[in-house]
Amino acid sequence: MRRTSIALTTLVGAGALSAFVFAHGNGATALTQYAETLNKASSLSVNFTTRNGDEAPVSYSVSLAKPNLARIDTPQKLIVADGANITTYYKAKNNYIVSPQSDSDLKSMLKSDELVLFAPFFDAGALNTASAKDLGPKQLGGATMEAIQISLAGKDHTATAYVSQDNGLVQRAQISLNTVSGMQGEQKATRRILVTTSFSVAGTADATQYAFKAPDGSQQITLADLSADKWYTDLSEAEQVAKATNRKLFVDFDATWCGPCHMLHDQVLVTDDFKKLSKFFVFVEIDVDEQKTVAANYQVDAMPTQMILDASGTMIDKLVGYGGPDMFYAFVNKYAN
Repeated sequence: MRRTSIALTTLVGAGALSAFVFAHGNGATALTQYAETLNKASSLSVNFTTRNGDEAPVSYSVSLAKPNLARIDTPQKLIVADGANITTYYKAKNNYIVSPQSDSDLKSMLKSDELVLFAPFFDAGALNTASAKDLGPKQLGGATMEAIQISLAGKDHTATAYVSQDNGLVQRAQISLNTVSGMQGEQKATRRILVTTSFSVAGTADATQYAFKAPDGSQQITLADLSADKWYTDLSEAEQVAKATNRKLFVDFDATWCGPCHMLHDQVLVTDDFKKLSKFFVFVEIDVDEQKTVAANYQVDAMPTQMILDASGTMIDKLVGYGGPDMFYAFVNKYAN
């Protein structure tokens, strides 16, 4: 083949988010105050590590500034939004692309599980505050916390934020996602741990950090260079490419244990006839066991599932299962325009 309950822990500095005061018995109020604090701030700077299950942690850094500046440094890439353009630098290949910036692109940069807690900075409604539910006091790490449950996008996808009774600050959060996977349809849950080492929503932003400086030896490439016959595994990244190149997305939801997925791959997806469709589609592969959140968001419960999405990620049509090349092309060719 080509190529989670999720736990998220956030430690907040004593001076950060001071406006986030827990209103006992009203989780919606507390979450709304948190979102408003971020949304009213002129700048945000956060450093954190994240890990999946027992994997070693990796480092992330996020800096945001009003009205439209962002710098997101991940293990794989650096993304810089300077107000006019978004530059994405791919570290392993030492190349980068530059595309025009829009408000929707800026907000979409903060949709992933690693970044969604910071999304209210640009979009006050990014978190579903109306769904917040007070779960009462919990013992966590030797301290008493107030727990607030939040509904997130996707089936059975929730977050529980743990708030200190002493200062009303967010100390920890746990994102839970239950999905069905495997040939026996078992319920599985994986965990992602995020630990914030610094978090500030005050101060004047350093404008120089939002000016992209090309690393030595790096090369600027076009979106066409980047995406020709390429399979993406990051849906948000693929959406940006689809918008910039005026294409739809073809998404293959598969799993390593899925026999029909292997047949689809071998009989169709590696052929020259299929590769020619890159003129109309950006290709995306989602392994449902590795990207449970994405699979749940699109309510995928059988593999393979093939979907046609517009450039914003909205589903246009889907085909469940694999019935041979003729059936596949009858489905996909309807949207090859």
